[in-house]
Amino acid sequence: MKKLSLALLLASAIFLAGCQGPFMSTNAVSTQTIPGGIVLFYGDTCPHCAIVRKFLDDNKISDKVQFTETEVYNNQDNANLMSQIALQKCGFKTGDQVGVPFLWDGPESKCVVGDVDAIAFFKDKAGIK
Repeated sequence: MKKLSLALLLASAIFLAGCQGPFMSTNAVSTQTIPGGIVLFYGDTCPHCAIVRKFLDDNKISDKVQFTETEVYNNQDNANLMSQIALQKCGFKTGDQVGVPFLWDGPESKCVVGDVDAIAFFKDKAGIK
C-alpha cells in the first residue's frame, strides 16, 4: 500500500509539473540587457502601431533618426524586455500593462506610449514641424 501511495504521489507530481507550463502565467521579467538607444516596441497586428509605421515610412524617419524596431506580439523575449524597461526605467507599476506602440529613448531615459506621442517624439527628433 505504501508503494502504491508513493507511486500515485509521484505520478501526480509529474502530471502537474507537465500541465502547468501552458496554463501558468508569470510576470517574470527578462534579464536581457536594456538597450541604450531609441527602441520602438510594436505589435504586428496593432492598429496604432500601423499609424506610427505609416508616419515613419511617409516621412523617411529612418533616414533622419537612428532607432531600433522590436516586435513584441510574436516574441516573448522582446515582450519581456519591454516590460523590464517599463518597470525599471519608466517607473510603471506593472510591466504587463504596457501597450504598444511603446518607445524607449535610452539616452534621454524617456518613455513614450501611444501613437500620438510616438509620432510627436519622432517629429521632434527629425526636426519636423
